Amino acid sequence: EDEINLLAYMAANFSPEAIHSNLQKPEICYWIIKEAHQIIAYAKLIRNYRTEKLPHQAVICLDKLYVLKNQQGRQLGRVLLEKCLETAQNEKFDLLWLCVWSENKPAMSFYEKFDFEYGGNMPFQMGNTVYEDILMVKNLR
Repeated sequence: EDEINLLAYMAANFSPEAIHSNLQKPEICYWIIKEAHQIIAYAKLIRNYRTEKLPHQAVICLDKLYVLKNQQGRQLGRVLLEKCLETAQNEKFDLLWLCVWSENKPAMSFYEKFDFEYGGNMPFQMGNTVYEDILMVKNLR
């Protein structure tokens, strides 16, 4: 069942149609690193994407930050995160937030190095399974 849920999630979020649709939305911004005509890392920001835990602020969400496994260790995540922070500050957002799977300790440690703080737990549903994500926030003011 987990594999079926994962495949459905990936089809809904990473298909060419889903990505094309996202590229048409002005509230969404992608930063992409390519090498030899291949995308090796990317970040996706969503402007003014609020959550119940952050309802009243000018917020921007770091929805995705992925680096291909064979490219990790090259500081590509740092480069992308710095670009996302620069974008958020230039666009006058008060807060950048993101969610990390509670089992992904290396990612949490990475964001802590950039002064992200814990903002509580957030459920993440994939199919019939609910996972526990950690909300992390960075004040930009």
